[in-house]
Amino acid sequence: MRQAKLILVVIVLVSVTAPCGWAQDWIQWSEHPDNPVLDPDSRAYYPCVIYDVDMFDGAGFDAPYKVWYQTESGVSHAYSFDGEDWVETGMVSGLVSTAAHPWVIYDHGGFGDGVFYKMWYWTGIGELSTVNSIHYAESLDGLTWVNDQAISQDAGYPLVTAVYGTWWYHLYGPCCLLYMPDAINLGDYPYDYSYVMFFDTAYEGGGLDGIESVGLAYSVDGKHWIRCGDEPIIYPTDGEWDGEYVTSSTVFELPFGGYGFWYSGGAMDSNDGIGYAESVDGITWIKSDLNPIMHQTDADYPGYPWRSDRSYTPMVIYDQEEFSGFGPSVSYKMWYSGKNPDNNEYTVGVTYGEKRVPVGGSLVQVDPLEIVLPLMVSVGLFFAVFWSRRGD
Repeated sequence: MRQAKLILVVIVLVSVTAPCGWAQDWIQWSEHPDNPVLDPDSRAYYPCVIYDVDMFDGAGFDAPYKVWYQTESGVSHAYSFDGEDWVETGMVSGLVSTAAHPWVIYDHGGFGDGVFYKMWYWTGIGELSTVNSIHYAESLDGLTWVNDQAISQDAGYPLVTAVYGTWWYHLYGPCCLLYMPDAINLGDYPYDYSYVMFFDTAYEGGGLDGIESVGLAYSVDGKHWIRCGDEPIIYPTDGEWDGEYVTSSTVFELPFGGYGFWYSGGAMDSNDGIGYAESVDGITWIKSDLNPIMHQTDADYPGYPWRSDRSYTPMVIYDQEEFSGFGPSVSYKMWYSGKNPDNNEYTVGVTYGEKRVPVGGSLVQVDPLEIVLPLMVSVGLFFAVFWSRRGD
């Protein structure tokens, strides 16, 4: 009987701990049939989309989706009730004229500073060698920005050094920002701080190290930053589709633990395609074997060839309530940039991700309870047998 107990214990432990594969492998993406969904008269690329089911509590336009994006002459703004049909409000004010690559965070509590929106952005090609390459600004409504200023960096662990032949030679702006309102702001683990920034660093030396990579930094106030570690956290893979560039990205904590990282990458340029990586601690990353998710060489997708010259800048949002009826009811939504070689237009599309698992060689949609409940039953059976046989 002891042998039977041992076998049951092993079965239960394997059922509970066996990995179910990458989060990305669970997601099947479906591109919107009318892509691109954001196609203004001016360029639209590098979208930063944020979602709030409470429509931002009156802080700016009352709508569940807002987007800030780069144009030919700065940063513009739009809002939407479904993430597909966008109402353009025009250029924002208060930023430098070369503002690009915006990343915006909203906090209904005001970050403890009395402001609702914070933005970090790239100031352009003229500032590559200094930390002035990244600016910070604040806003009450997401339209009018104040306190625009260059960030500062730690002397011992800087984000940029201007030293050729090092990882930190040039700085191409922020990739992604995270805000942790309950952070302790102590120690050397980045995610113990209020602000975490993934930033675009350029080695520009070519070879095995590639050209652009993503570094990690942390901050107490979002203005003064300390780089994490001596190397980028994720960089190009020699000989692969992203062999020279790993850049603009979205990072967040996955609903079942760990972190997901969607990024722009390429061998010829930084806009060849979109890849995915995962991490347990948010520092050490492993790329998916299914990369790239999208690539400029793709064909037969909706709106072709709207992104056949560029497919990049993934902006991914997860919502456990499947966006509460504001647009399609799915768990993941991704907005991304494309360039059409036929007319040289830069526009933004959207794709929807549904949670699926392999069954019988095909992907099927699954409710998480379909996985969790059988595991709970298995555990319950184990304890039932264990307690009933204690006297054996």
